[in-house]
Amino acid sequence: MLGIAPLYPTRWPLARDTRLEFTMRHLGLATLGGSFQRVRGMLQADQANTLRQLDLVVDARSLTTRDPERDARLRAMGLFGSDEHPSIRFRSTWAYEKGGGRQGLQGTLTMHGSAHVVELIAEPARVSADVTGRRWYEATVAGTIDRRVWGLRLHGVLLGHEVQVRLHVRAAVPGVRPSR
Repeated sequence: MLGIAPLYPTRWPLARDTRLEFTMRHLGLATLGGSFQRVRGMLQADQANTLRQLDLVVDARSLTTRDPERDARLRAMGLFGSDEHPSIRFRSTWAYEKGGGRQGLQGTLTMHGSAHVVELIAEPARVSADVTGRRWYEATVAGTIDRRVWGLRLHGVLLGHEVQVRLHVRAAVPGVRPSR
């Protein structure tokens, strides 16, 4: 017996290893990539493991590209503005089928002191068990945002306006662990 199935829908806290990655064009030729190391929040899934709601708080100061000087510039007011606005928040308000098992999540992204509606796409989720028998819900959610919408226009020649984001969410599924 794998355990008792939780009542659905239910909300689960995101695991510490949930991460948010981003890429953007640099000088029109190369791609600049990085990630935010501290992401917290909750997700809600239904009985078919379809992602129905996502609430995130991202510590904008946890940005890393593995280059400390570049990280300081990206955190500056003209890009992510993490000194003045240390949190980036997303709260989905509507979930809908996109086809192929994918789920659309429309919600409000608050960044740099301004809130705007965005659409993210969730790939089909999976539930797996680790060696201890603990079950994990995992999904990838991605989308493109235009940083100009939030008034982030500086460095437009050096860095592209569109930012591709990819969120790797992970949450422990509550329930009884199998007996050994």
